[in-house]
Amino acid sequence: MAIDSSAEYGKYIANNVGNCFGCHTARSLKTGEFYGQPFAGGTLFPADPMSHGYSFVAPNLAPHKTGGIIALWDESTFVNRFRAGRVRIGSPMPWGAFSRLDEVELKALYRYLQSIDPVPGKVEKTVYAPGESLPS
Repeated sequence: MAIDSSAEYGKYIANNVGNCFGCHTARSLKTGEFYGQPFAGGTLFPADPMSHGYSFVAPNLAPHKTGGIIALWDESTFVNRFRAGRVRIGSPMPWGAFSRLDEVELKALYRYLQSIDPVPGKVEKTVYAPGESLPS
């Protein structure tokens, strides 16, 4: 059976292999309970020894034209961003693993994310330098 770049295959990658849902859906740091819309971002990753003092907030991956970080990206921009790997020191995103996905897998992931319900709510800032006030 040949694997193609279908949105259905991307759904499998996003929800089972890559666990994109797990980080890009707002959740309580105390209980782990999800409280946000799927893929709408908002999960806070506070500074830890691996982040060099930086804190991160997962961006909205839903295809909302003013809220989603990748909503206006074309497929090649998405693929190229993943190929670039880590660009922010200490980022909790597992860029190393995702940068090794092949083109079929990255296109499938893109097509799936473009097919989900658009959720408004832009994450205004995703990287916080050491000492910066974090969102509440």
